[in-house]
Amino acid sequence: MEIKIRDISKRFKIDSQDIVPASASGAINLVELVNRIVEVLPNQKKFSIVREAKHENVSEEASKNAEKGIIDHIKEVVGAVVEVIAEAVIKVIAEKIRSWWPW
Repeated sequence: MEIKIRDISKRFKIDSQDIVPASASGAINLVELVNRIVEVLPNQKKFSIVREAKHENVSEEASKNAEKGIIDHIKEVVGAVVEVIAEAVIKVIAEKIRSWWPW
């Protein structure tokens, strides 16, 4: 197995630590594969893998990582929206103050 992993690592120029040998037909290492996929995916994609994988192939670790990922993604999106809105509101308030203030 190690020889095959080194060969794949060399051919695809990826770290051997990022290779998870698995067999769908024999259900070998599928939990580890799901864990690794969830770990490396962007936050907004993690939950979809956990949701679609067979329940027996999803570990508690993958589930928690997916939940945290979607929450972090929502925070990022909401934070960006709040920042844009805050900037717009500050500009409007500043313009109103300038129009009222007797210079």
